[in-house]
Amino acid sequence: MHQVLTKFNKLIFNKYNLNINNYPTLSSLSFGIYRAHYLKNYKIPLIGGQILKDIRESYFGGHTDVYKTCGQNIYVYDVNSLYPYVMSKFPMPVGNIQYFEGDIYKTNDKPFGFFLT
Repeated sequence: MHQVLTKFNKLIFNKYNLNINNYPTLSSLSFGIYRAHYLKNYKIPLIGGQILKDIRESYFGGHTDVYKTCGQNIYVYDVNSLYPYVMSKFPMPVGNIQYFEGDIYKTNDKPFGFFLT
């Protein structure tokens, strides 16, 4: 395993000039590669404070239970990797973060994004 990690570290460093020890997961490493080499002239906005707290509280995980199904005339669905599918097929709010006060429907009849009331 040490040899594999050493070789992988050298490969990533030689190709992308990044140290894998700065990234605890493969997802964070891939995002680091994307930001360093493919995301040109666009800064990902960082938010904090109450807005960040409200957005974080709106996300929550679903059930991960396993059930043994048995019976007659039963339909069973197994969904894997629904998150990437939804991200690729449905619009997500992107762009610069803007603070807005008032009734959004007075300026836009089809608003899209995160709105706090």
